[in-house]
Amino acid sequence: MEDLEQLAEEIKLKEEELRNLRKEYQDKRMSGLRSALQARQEADKLIQEELRSMGYKQFNPIPLGNWRNFGS
Repeated sequence: MEDLEQLAEEIKLKEEELRNLRKEYQDKRMSGLRSALQARQEADKLIQEELRSMGYKQFNPIPLGNWRNFGS
């Protein structure tokens, strides 16, 4: 009986280790995308500031209303 409890505990530890490794893998895999999105946000901010200085009041980098026309 003690062996079963020990195996169950070992399984729990391995499952926790596997979860941690999966999270680490996902973080590493997505780090490039995260940094690219952050750079895009910073660029959009700079563009907004520049357009405001030129007299434009609002800037939308992705015209969501016309998304269907992108493929045409």
